[in-house]
Amino acid sequence: MKKWLVSLLLLVSIPSMLLAACSSSGKQSVSGNNNGGHSRDQVLNIGLFDEPPTLNPAEVNNVTSIIVLDQIFDGLTRLNPKGEPELAMASDIQVSKDQTKYTFTIRDGAKWTNGDPVTAGDFEYAWKYQIDPNNANTPNAYLFYIIKNAEEAKKGKASLDQVGIKAINDKTLEVQLKYPVPYFTKLIANAYFYPVNEKIAKTNPKWALEAGDNYVTNGPFKMTE
Repeated sequence: MKKWLVSLLLLVSIPSMLLAACSSSGKQSVSGNNNGGHSRDQVLNIGLFDEPPTLNPAEVNNVTSIIVLDQIFDGLTRLNPKGEPELAMASDIQVSKDQTKYTFTIRDGAKWTNGDPVTAGDFEYAWKYQIDPNNANTPNAYLFYIIKNAEEAKKGKASLDQVGIKAINDKTLEVQLKYPVPYFTKLIANAYFYPVNEKIAKTNPKWALEAGDNYVTNGPFKMTE
């Protein structure tokens, strides 16, 4: 069996962050730990027994791809070694009193590997791409069905504009759930909820096919050839 070696270049250190999102009906905490400073030339080599079938978060359905994606992308939250959610691309999360509306603030300085800022619109684009009925190769679309009108949109019974995912501005993402989901901040740490650079994806629909200039990511590591 052929073994694949993926080299990943460490780009930035992970900042220390702390959040307590409170409401009158309860309190949710999502915290972040400072892992210390890192040299910009550190390299992580990952040995894989199979070539990742895809490196597009919207199409991933296998462990090999997830192993790589988890190093080169960051979602709004990430899981710490204890399996608890902590802040990643989000610097703040506010939860409504009824626990169905989440408002995420994108952290300052968050950038794609090509220098573009990571925006709330990148998350809206990536999430709505998966529930767009015109995109068939989205095996994890069902995970978004806890979001208002997401399932209806995937089945062609509602428009994407009616889905409860909206970038209020470049720094603010609002998500409206159908009902309270206590594990929501943990769920969105998964690879299926990673953002995609909207500008790159719209310019080149085949952006994820190879690790070239168009393959931009937002995590602590960058793929190298």
